[in-house]
Amino acid sequence: MGPDTSMVSKIERQNAVANYLLDNQQASPAEISEALCMTDRATRYIVSLMVNNGMIIRTKNIIDGRCHRLALSDWYADELANGPAAEPAAVNQLRQLETTATQLEQRGLWRRAATVWAELSRMQQTVTGVAMIATQRNRCIRTARARA
Repeated sequence: MGPDTSMVSKIERQNAVANYLLDNQQASPAEISEALCMTDRATRYIVSLMVNNGMIIRTKNIIDGRCHRLALSDWYADELANGPAAEPAAVNQLRQLETTATQLEQRGLWRRAATVWAELSRMQQTVTGVAMIATQRNRCIRTARARA
């Protein structure tokens, strides 16, 4: 039995539909299936997945309210044209500090890990993030006291 390629082909079909809609805004599902040599069923499946993920927007006819045309959402069209947006440097620094803290915990360096968690707490911008990191820091401090 060969490898499962269903996921790859689904992603390839999504990319094909997205690229077609990038060039042909306001296309109908019938036009998409004809242009991409896909069955109507496969086209409906891919389009429904992309609509659920917010990649495609269905535009409705004002007179009768039926869905007629498909268009790419603004954010997805920008992502296709320019590539995925880069993460800000602050997010990369937060992730790096979080991995450092977990590595220190795994090595048993609880006080150093608590210091890194405290630094991460200062960088947080939400109350929820601060509370979550405070619990991690307090856990490190309790473990360090218990082992001392």
